[in-house]
Amino acid sequence: DRFGALPRSVDNLVDVVRVKQLARELRVRVVDLGSDSVRLTLSEASLERAPILDLMNAHPRLYRLTPEMVFEVKRSRNTALDGLGELKKTLRDLIQHANKQ
Repeated sequence: DRFGALPRSVDNLVDVVRVKQLARELRVRVVDLGSDSVRLTLSEASLERAPILDLMNAHPRLYRLTPEMVFEVKRSRNTALDGLGELKKTLRDLIQHANKQ
């Protein structure tokens, strides 16, 4: 590239836009990226519950769904992904699992 690599802030902005697109596709109302978990507040018209429950049953220590429709994912300490990277992966996993149904 003629001007070199993009600054990290531009990469972060692109990541944030991508997260917003993925969240919108899943009808996620609120995204909360904490130090130990990712919390996605789902709308009532969000994904069918069956794919979410299947994903939770496959990995019960990783995923949790509250009665308030907050899907919680424990963040891994053993990953090279940063917070936004882990959030994108979570959203993609949900989309992929929902599309299998």
